Amino acid sequence: MSTTPLAIAPTSVSAPSGRRPWCEYCHTDEHLVVESIGPLSPSQRDLVDVEYTCSECDGYYAHPAAVCQVAKILGDDGTAPSVLRFGHDYIHCGEPMQDAGRDIYRGLPDVTVPTRILRCRCGFRLAVPN
Repeated sequence: MSTTPLAIAPTSVSAPSGRRPWCEYCHTDEHLVVESIGPLSPSQRDLVDVEYTCSECDGYYAHPAAVCQVAKILGDDGTAPSVLRFGHDYIHCGEPMQDAGRDIYRGLPDVTVPTRILRCRCGFRLAVPN
């Protein structure tokens, strides 16, 4: 998976926001490759467990991080800023969203797009193309 990171200095670490993905050896997030993302146990709102490597020095890191911090490393396009997309999974509130059914989106005349409805435990819903 390719990434488009932001190479700026890390912010201070604080318990509610998790630790920012950062290579301590290279002092940048420019070469980070996210290996896995999963929910924390016990779950914490807006935090995920992230594992990543630095492609420059081969450093490996694993720790909790805020969904928005991981999205920046993955080069999130900003279509749903509170949602992190990793592979086929969408994460909101720190855990993968669950399938809540199917729908047909009708935009322009004669244009229909089959969509999948995802729901988060907090009640947030998202329609994604099927």
